[in-house]
Amino acid sequence: TICNPTGLTDKNGNKIWENDIIKDSDNDVGIINYGMDERASFVVYYEKKTEYILLGKNNIEMLKIEVIGNIYENPELLEK
Repeated sequence: TICNPTGLTDKNGNKIWENDIIKDSDNDVGIINYGMDERASFVVYYEKKTEYILLGKNNIEMLKIEVIGNIYENPELLEK
């Protein structure tokens, strides 16, 4: 499956791609989505929260994100 690169890396230095599943420092799971906000090309949409964060090199939240899989190869990581 072809996904767009974000040009960013997670806290471990792994490249972040569109449709990656991430975990933050609160152990909340989110999905990287493309084009959901005019202020940023990529955002993290959290399943349990009613919010999303903008991805960018200057966003302190980027220091807390860890890629744990993607929606195609690891759908079991998502909430039912």
